[in-house]
Amino acid sequence: MRQDEDLIRQIVDIESQAQAIEDAAAREEEQLPIRAQQEAEALLRQARVEAEAEAQRIVAQARADEGSARLLAATEVEVGRMEATAKDHLAQAVSYVLAQIIGRN
Repeated sequence: MRQDEDLIRQIVDIESQAQAIEDAAAREEEQLPIRAQQEAEALLRQARVEAEAEAQRIVAQARADEGSARLLAATEVEVGRMEATAKDHLAQAVSYVLAQIIGRN
């Protein structure tokens, strides 16, 4: 009888352990969708933060490029004006030198 009682107690213990494992699995199963949703939301937030940072970097670069393009255009205009002025001054200098040479002969 004692062996039967021990065997029954072991069976009851095994069933209790099995029930505890089953309960834990059920709780885990309930938590999986919740954790998956939380992780997905965290990934979306992180992706959004990274996308916003990249967009700001691209906008800043575009503004810098736009500013550089305007500066280059203004510089080209100024260089053209300076070249025209230099040509005019060169023509005046040549005329002056020729006038001096012709006037001295």
